[in-house]
Amino acid sequence: MLISARETGAAGDGRTDDSAAIAKAIAKLKENGGGTLLFEPGTYLSGTQKLCSNIELHLAKGAILKALPEISAYEKDTAVPAASLKYYFLHLDHVKNVTISGEGTIDGSGPAFWKREYLDPTVPPLKDGEEPPDEIPDHLWQYYVLAPKQERIVTIYASGCSGLTLKDFSIRDAAAYTVWLIGSEKIVINNINVHNRRSGPNTDILDIDCCRNVRISKCRLAAGDDCIALKSDSSRTGTDFICEDIVVSDCDLTSATCGIRLGYEGDAPIRDCRFENLTIHDTRTAIDMLSLNTPCPYAKLDSGTQIERISFQDITMKHIGRAFFLWAGCQLPEKEYKGYIRDLTFSGIEAEGCATSWIGTGIQGAIRNISMKNVSLKIAEDLDIEPEADPLAVPNIWQGQRRAGALVLRGIEGLKTKGLQCRITNSETPALRWKNTTQFHLNGEEQTPDGTLQKV
Repeated sequence: MLISARETGAAGDGRTDDSAAIAKAIAKLKENGGGTLLFEPGTYLSGTQKLCSNIELHLAKGAILKALPEISAYEKDTAVPAASLKYYFLHLDHVKNVTISGEGTIDGSGPAFWKREYLDPTVPPLKDGEEPPDEIPDHLWQYYVLAPKQERIVTIYASGCSGLTLKDFSIRDAAAYTVWLIGSEKIVINNINVHNRRSGPNTDILDIDCCRNVRISKCRLAAGDDCIALKSDSSRTGTDFICEDIVVSDCDLTSATCGIRLGYEGDAPIRDCRFENLTIHDTRTAIDMLSLNTPCPYAKLDSGTQIERISFQDITMKHIGRAFFLWAGCQLPEKEYKGYIRDLTFSGIEAEGCATSWIGTGIQGAIRNISMKNVSLKIAEDLDIEPEADPLAVPNIWQGQRRAGALVLRGIEGLKTKGLQCRITNSETPALRWKNTTQFHLNGEEQTPDGTLQKV
């Protein structure tokens, strides 16, 4: 069955609230067992839409499905934690075989859900009539992020779903998370173009939380927060799903924070994931990986995430801060840390940045078995920022400190490199430092547990 949103009364004129007409069309498809809802060229304003199984939303070229700017247009999810995002534009709740496709656009109306002042009080607020900036007017370290209003919407939220396909369309101006997938499986995300303003708070693009069998390819993602984040908060899903079997390939990523993030939110394992043939640019941290227990108001983080068997291959990083930030450990000393990071592969990586990569832990052996092959770190240090006095000290998880050098290693058990290159191009800082790192074979030569090299 094919039905146009206009057939059920949608105006598509960018002024009329088309929520009821779109909901009527979805209800007709549900009664019929599924089908395609076509959005012809035009701008369709809507609040929450709950999608049914066996449905395709097809956005024709020139069609814009735009979120209404008032929070009253959205249904509140009362089952989620109080501190969590709980309003959704497109809501998929335990449905199967849903596709969103076409050459049109979904517009999240992000600026309507942000305040006009920045989180950093030293940055002047927006002037009357001034639009929130789409690009950051300073270097990577300035945090030009607007303060959020109390309630915001997630653009696409899918919980407990199977057989979800997102392909060929565009998303712009998410108000918070763009695509949030929780406890779902059999997901294909192909050839989507997402552009969120870098000044937007928490505008992650793909949050993959306790999902399995996910394929992400040929996407162009520009975010104010993480481009792709793998999380594992099983307390929210109510299932035994973990985050596993995720493949990301042939994508272009740029972000005000992280290109790729694994961990931080949740205790369930993350395993068997591949990232390959990617470009990451104009990003503070290209690859961020956190396994820790720490106080968190909206996720369970008591024991620490077990992250294993993750590979990164053929990745180009340009105009970044740091290439890697891997941190494992405990910020809740009264609870036992049971997490780890292990069995990682980095190969064919070329990075040009301005800050030190960190791979380390304060708990000996919490990070182990890392292979690096043909990894090149070329760093032109940001000399305007004073480096930390002790570059081998364990940092905080938000990477606020700047270190000197290209790469710092600490507390790792089992690290083998072949063709690793570390260079500082504009200072005499040692390129590589390591401490308490055992079974360390640097380009074929075994090293002592502690050491420093001017260049590699």
